[in-house]
Amino acid sequence: TLKRVGEHVPGSVELPLTQREIDEKLSSCFALGVNPLTDSQIRLITERVMNIEQLPDMAAFFDGIFPARRQ
Repeated sequence: TLKRVGEHVPGSVELPLTQREIDEKLSSCFALGVNPLTDSQIRLITERVMNIEQLPDMAAFFDGIFPARRQ
């Protein structure tokens, strides 16, 4: 069994990320994957994530971020 204790890990309560670090992390994550998001999609979803408490309805969370899919 291996065990490691991390202290003052970036993003923890003891060492929170700056807004710039959060933006960079979200951008790098959203830019990866099978269908990477565009810069405008990343900005929009980041804004929604940062203001999620103010959203009146989660059903609209992804509106305008992903194109409508054909059925």
